[in-house]
Amino acid sequence: MWTLIALAAAQQNLDFSQVRDDDGSAAYWGWGSDQITVDEGALRITPAEGSFDRYQNHVPLRRRFRARVRIRGEGDIERAVLSIETGDEASTVLGVAGRAKGVKARWKTYTTPWIELPDEPAEVSLGLRVVGSGSVWFDDIELFDEQGVFPEAPRPRSEPHEFPDRHWTAGERRVEPLPAVVEPDDAAWVREHHHPITSLGATDTSDLGFLADELQGVRVVQLGESSHGGEDFNALRIRLVRYLHEELGYDVLAFESSSVACEAANGPLSRGEAELAMKTCVYGVWWTEQVRALFAYAASTQGTERPLRVAGYDGQLSGMDGMRTLERSLEEVLGARAAQVVALLDRQDVLENAKGKETEREALLADWAALLAGLEGADLGGAESQRGAVLAWLGSQPRMVRHRVPGAFAEGQRDLAMGEQLVDLARRNPDVGVISWAHNFHVRYDGDAIHGSPSHGRGVREALGDAVFTIGAYAGGGSHALNNRDAAWVVPPPDGSLEAILSHAGEAVHYVRIRGPETPGWATRPLHTWDFGQSPEILVPVDQYDALIYVHELSPPRYVP
Repeated sequence: MWTLIALAAAQQNLDFSQVRDDDGSAAYWGWGSDQITVDEGALRITPAEGSFDRYQNHVPLRRRFRARVRIRGEGDIERAVLSIETGDEASTVLGVAGRAKGVKARWKTYTTPWIELPDEPAEVSLGLRVVGSGSVWFDDIELFDEQGVFPEAPRPRSEPHEFPDRHWTAGERRVEPLPAVVEPDDAAWVREHHHPITSLGATDTSDLGFLADELQGVRVVQLGESSHGGEDFNALRIRLVRYLHEELGYDVLAFESSSVACEAANGPLSRGEAELAMKTCVYGVWWTEQVRALFAYAASTQGTERPLRVAGYDGQLSGMDGMRTLERSLEEVLGARAAQVVALLDRQDVLENAKGKETEREALLADWAALLAGLEGADLGGAESQRGAVLAWLGSQPRMVRHRVPGAFAEGQRDLAMGEQLVDLARRNPDVGVISWAHNFHVRYDGDAIHGSPSHGRGVREALGDAVFTIGAYAGGGSHALNNRDAAWVVPPPDGSLEAILSHAGEAVHYVRIRGPETPGWATRPLHTWDFGQSPEILVPVDQYDALIYVHELSPPRYVP
């Protein structure tokens, strides 16, 4: 049995009428595959291994409701159900509708018992589960209560905002706080202590001048995001990068992407090929018009005394041809030893998420240790920055072996490796500042307190102390894109939440410092936030970040094909 967990928008496409052009799968229901297709207006699941566990769409937070679904089967199907679940990695099933034995060939409607949701905000989803050989069709899912069927949510905005090269007027900047209730003292503190950010598109960065005092003595500035698919976050960070580079001497921009791929991207960057540099370096979630503009800005600096270089610090592959980029870099730096690395990576791929392979993994780890020991003091090729990137990526691979073990999420091996690479990058560039670009999940300081898994920010903080400064970014509403590029709503924040408190600055975009001599009381309390606009988290802000940026209304990217 295997699990596909795919975040989707709240109550979207429950009749499977919306089909993606690229793979024929159901929009808002995660990724398609050979097992999952839309067939004659219904969702068809054909298990490849005797069972299919969980194809997921999020539902709105209603305290009490029921669900019904039409199901039919073909072949030897033992079980086919729609389940209402709360949670993510370890879900709790609150109710099911379907058939436990002998799914019939004709359509039949099944209804769950009444679902009573927990009082605390929770991630509630629909799960489709199938056991047996053959195919099952699901269609016409409805959620309802005593007053009737819940209307399907309107489609979220699918186009980004415009980001003109100018500052907003005072009237354009002003927004009404979110309707969620907050403590008056919390709202008053935000109104008194925030710094307005007066544009998401202006090349003039004078409104960011407050950062000069904030960042004295800081070597690494980490810029977070609550969603990979918020183009306003991307536009904002272009301006932050421009200011940090031009005014404060931060000359390295490091992404949550492969260290080898991003180092290779400096080649096309030096030739002014911004789009190629972007697609060589970062994951596809950031192949957007605004991120392309960021790389265009970096390209424009290449002929200056202080070019902005790009870097990465992830032990995974990224970019449009990540493996080939890696192989070329290995050959240039390691020569004949490159073949040994490729052989180890092949073994690593075979063992990925495989159960009962502890002996093979220990042997692989021993071989990685031997290879890395043999590289110490070796005569290597390539430029100094390329050698550093290759060695950093190779050094992270033992952790990546441990990362790709079933149930190993809590160990946070990928994040620990990312933190080590980012610290190494800062130490290899002692005379300039480094900007980190990643999700809030990674940059924050105490992921253990939220998910029981360390974040890379923890390791960077432990190594660099106050020389690292982390800015988390959150949105009060609007829409964004999930990692599969489906547009999704940002769920309205509940009473007393982090986003609700931040909204009381009354600004479209603003910054607040929370760690320091004027730490607000609200930043020391556990607060609700939305991750990816719809997954609930509880965190103590000051334990995670030095500062926060609030964007009142998010919009999804326009992707670069």
